[in-house]
Amino acid sequence: MKGSEPPARLPECLAILILRVLHFTQEDVISKLHYAKLTVGEVERWFKELPLQEAESLCGDPSLRDKANKIISEIDVEEEKIDVPTAMSVGKLSPEDILQHYRATEYLESKAQKQEGIDPSVAKARQRHFDNLAQIAGVLAHHVQRLLRYKDDKEVEVHGNIVEELCFFRKNAEMGCEGVEPLEEYEYEKQHPVDSYLADCLFAHYENQCGKLTFKSWKEVGEAGKENATQERFEDLVRLSHSEHIRFCPTCPICKAIASS
Repeated sequence: MKGSEPPARLPECLAILILRVLHFTQEDVISKLHYAKLTVGEVERWFKELPLQEAESLCGDPSLRDKANKIISEIDVEEEKIDVPTAMSVGKLSPEDILQHYRATEYLESKAQKQEGIDPSVAKARQRHFDNLAQIAGVLAHHVQRLLRYKDDKEVEVHGNIVEELCFFRKNAEMGCEGVEPLEEYEYEKQHPVDSYLADCLFAHYENQCGKLTFKSWKEVGEAGKENATQERFEDLVRLSHSEHIRFCPTCPICKAIASS
């Protein structure tokens, strides 16, 4: 392999990666394989920075895999207080599982590009999906901007969220009474409805590209969480409203379906 020098022998590196993908902590791996914590972390960093083709070669090499499995199988279980991986659990782990754990976005993009070479319709499906997500991002950005407009106005209360109906009323107004009108028209929402399923897909893309969020759905941006509307969120959504800024996302069901088609 032509990448940077591995922190340990390649079979040992692969053994570490396998155990980590099987959800063993760094401390568990240290205890089982008697490696320093620094080495475990270095192996993971090294693998994440390895050229994707070399990472695929490492995971898919049968000889290296046999040696890594042998290292794992020789773990001394007598004084272990934590579960030792069985041959079955190790055997079920595929090279794709390791790549998706550490290099998910790159791996999915690479897989889709290979499919596009075989079937041009995959490229069309990808662009259509990204264009749909961009349209949703634009609508959500508009609604976040509306929330920011009234965020510090104590006389205005919010009803709904940025995916469903989002309305603003003067505080203490009696809902349903004649003469009580929302502060804004609903026309934009009627012209640009948000598909809940695509909004969930966009949420996955946003988390993957912009970092983890403290909430679990775009529906928590609004009445249930006014503080979730921020200038940074608005700017991120505006950026994603241009489809060229959207990448394949390993947790988006449509992306996974396109890459596997």
